[in-house]
Amino acid sequence: MAERMIEATGFELCAESFGDPGDPPVLLIMGIGASMLWWEEGFCQMLAEGGRFVIRYDHRDTGRSVTYEPGRPGYTGDDLVADAAGVLDAYGILAAHVVGVSAGGAFAQLLALAHPERVLSLVLISTSLAVTPGRDLPPPSDEFARFVATAEVDWSDAGSVIDYLVEYSRALAGGERPFDEAATRDLARRDITRARNFAAAQNHDRLQEEESSGKSLSAIAVPTLVIHGTADPMFPIGHGEALAREISGASLVPLEGAGHGISRSDWETIGGAILRHTEAPGPNDSPVRVWVVGFGTVGQWLIHALDRRAAELHGRYGVRFEVVGLANRRDGFVHRDGGIDLRSALTLAANARPLRELAGVTHWRTALEGMRATEADVLVEASASPAASGEPGRSHLESALTRGIPAVTSNKWPVALDGVRLAELGRRHSAPLRAESTVMSGTPVLSTLTQGLAGASPVAVRGVLNATANYIVSGMSRGLSYGEALAEAQRKGLAERDPGADVDGHDTVAKIMVLAALVFGRQLRLADISRRGISSVTQEAVDDARSEGLQIREVATLEPSPDAAGTLIARVEPTALGADDPLARVDGTANAVICRAEPLGTITVSGPGAGIELAGQGVLSDLVNVALQRRRP
Repeated sequence: MAERMIEATGFELCAESFGDPGDPPVLLIMGIGASMLWWEEGFCQMLAEGGRFVIRYDHRDTGRSVTYEPGRPGYTGDDLVADAAGVLDAYGILAAHVVGVSAGGAFAQLLALAHPERVLSLVLISTSLAVTPGRDLPPPSDEFARFVATAEVDWSDAGSVIDYLVEYSRALAGGERPFDEAATRDLARRDITRARNFAAAQNHDRLQEEESSGKSLSAIAVPTLVIHGTADPMFPIGHGEALAREISGASLVPLEGAGHGISRSDWETIGGAILRHTEAPGPNDSPVRVWVVGFGTVGQWLIHALDRRAAELHGRYGVRFEVVGLANRRDGFVHRDGGIDLRSALTLAANARPLRELAGVTHWRTALEGMRATEADVLVEASASPAASGEPGRSHLESALTRGIPAVTSNKWPVALDGVRLAELGRRHSAPLRAESTVMSGTPVLSTLTQGLAGASPVAVRGVLNATANYIVSGMSRGLSYGEALAEAQRKGLAERDPGADVDGHDTVAKIMVLAALVFGRQLRLADISRRGISSVTQEAVDDARSEGLQIREVATLEPSPDAAGTLIARVEPTALGADDPLARVDGTANAVICRAEPLGTITVSGPGAGIELAGQGVLSDLVNVALQRRRP
């Protein structure tokens, strides 16, 4: 348990976690005007002791998170929804059980609508419908409305604010149960003392309402639990009843005599309900059957991860994987209903033994033959296909997508040469094609530029996309010769014995073609791309650039043609960059992409760009995302 400052959606927020990070994650979203302290520590510890990894955080303008000038919030309610997803990103969590109270419950609903892949289940406490389809809902109680209308507070005086929070909490309690004034006053005092600027919390009352996504709450497909006090004066019980009716399959737990929020007297009831709800299986808890085609370095890393991390993946994301098919070029394809023994497969690979020696498998000569004869829920294509044809990887992907089987791949050239058609084939058959590791290994650039920018229009892309090339030119900037920098890269396993694919720009060409296909929806040919690799860079050019305060980097560029609408100009070339260019600061094995999109402006994605474990992580991330989508009806 420790507070930490995190960056979420580009802004500094304060968050705190409880429990084992390997347990199922639970994200707690507080209502407006209140910091994370109102998710009391004892309540969070109770959930953690029940086997959950619990995260609470301060909204903007509360606690220790970023603050704005009182009366001038620089954000909207939609930004607070995006912050919740940003908190998950900061903790490396793809999806979580989300619990929201009051307005936090509305934010949870909107998160489930905007980013359904991030939400495993919902628990909505003392809240109302985030999307109200024109229906009449009961108004606040007369007593509560009178308090709100007549209460006075001096936001410049901490004592006045504490008194106000105590009386506001008393009004919210509803009057049917005893009110613990001493505990509430202590909590309010700690909240005000801890805040960067307690007066900024009033900005939440000025948030502009934005138009909804157009979706109905009936679009929420995750298991949903509604918990509502029968004496709630802000949102009378009719709000909870309407919410449970609107969300398909939702259940309602009424708390007799309870007001608005989470009273200590209800911790056991509410905490127990959350624990039961978050251990329930999703809509489809059967194992995800996987074909893995390509059992080299990336394929073996993935098999090892699926074996060693099975309990973690099931606990965190509610998914189980069963590898039913495994193939490599030498041994062909083997299949076993109920799943292949993964550890035995890794042992055979380590000893160069054929896959057909696995117990209980059926063997086919080629992967394509085996795939056609068997069934799976997702294909992982991790083989290596040449630039000339993209085969056999292209045929593997096409075969799966045509049958409505989602495909995940680390194989660049099939997507580079035919990505637009393959993606369209997947859309036609409701089978997503995901290729995260083809561009920046495990750094999530494709998902950021497609899912993350949904609704925006990408205009142009520049990037440093080859870790080997960047390591070499970075070494030359430090005074190494080209040959010395290349030799060092080879010693570190970053460059092949024949480094041509990296140093002559071919690998970067494949990556820019993947970006064109999957981000812009434009299929480029090899002949469309101007290519010049770093092997042409002389030490003199590096030294001259450095003397002028410049850095040479191999830069890949996609930009609209000024002459032909809808077409892209693509090039890969060493470029001298000024110190103010973010790509000039991309050093060593790092990669980065800068995307210009309308109406957002410039977005930069950077991270490590090389390593077996990174490429494998990109595949695993895609596989988990496919599985999460499959769990939804």
